[in-house]
Amino acid sequence: TLAAERRVVARGAELTIAEDRAAAEEAEASRLGARLEQAEGKVHDAQQALRLTRMHAATAKVVESFHRQSLADLSADHHQALGRQEAEHEEQMRAVEMMAQERDLAEMRAWHEELSQSQAEADRKQKLMQGQQRWLRGVRLSAAAQQQEEVEAY
Repeated sequence: TLAAERRVVARGAELTIAEDRAAAEEAEASRLGARLEQAEGKVHDAQQALRLTRMHAATAKVVESFHRQSLADLSADHHQALGRQEAEHEEQMRAVEMMAQERDLAEMRAWHEELSQSQAEADRKQKLMQGQQRWLRGVRLSAAAQQQEEVEAY
């Protein structure tokens, strides 16, 4: 019975050791569970951050595409505006050139008119001079004939 008591005490000691081990393992399991929860929280946070990063990247791509398209549109608009300005400038230059040609033509017509009037005046003066020369020749011939008659009569 002493042996039985020893066996009971030994069994009690083994049971106590087993309970202590179980408690230690349970504490370790609890600690590991807490670490697992922390790790799962970190994984969840990392997944959230990854989703946000992907959303930001997609948004950045959309914004970049929009900016590229906007720049292309602005460039096309600017190019068209420059083309229109160039065409308007050329049209204005043609109009200025036509006005200059019309002015030159009007000046040439006025000059031609003045020249025609000067020529008509010169022609009139020449005819007048020719008429005077004929009259003067007639007067001289008449005077010479009269002088001849006087000389013959003398």
